[in-house]
Amino acid sequence: MGLRKFLYLNADGFNEEATIAQARRVVVANVTVNTPTNTNVSGPSGDGNLDADLGDLSSGSFLEDYDVYVNGDRQTNGANLLANNDVFPGTSLAAGQLRFTKRLAIGDIVTLIDWDV
Repeated sequence: MGLRKFLYLNADGFNEEATIAQARRVVVANVTVNTPTNTNVSGPSGDGNLDADLGDLSSGSFLEDYDVYVNGDRQTNGANLLANNDVFPGTSLAAGQLRFTKRLAIGDIVTLIDWDV
C-alpha cells in the first residue's frame, strides 16, 4: 500500500500532488461540543470544542498553506465569512482558531494539514 496523496496549491497557484510525509504537520482533532456556524473552534488550550490544539496557524497563508477536512471532506478556505467558503480564520490564527460556515457536531473529525514548509 502506497502513501496517501493529497493535492495542495503550490506557490505558483497550481495544484500539486504530495504525500502526507511532505507535510510540515498534521493534526487530527475530534469535536467535543456541538458548535454553531461562525463560532471559534480550537483545542483545549483555547475554546475547548476540539480535543487537540491545532497550533499556530499564523506562520503561513491561511488560503494557500493549510488544508482543512471535516469527516474526510476537504473544506474550501476563505478569508472571512463573507467569502462564502467552508472554513475561515477565527479570532486568532496564532491561537489556532478556525470558524466554519456549517455546524460541527460532537464526534465530527477535523483534520488540519500544514503545507507551510
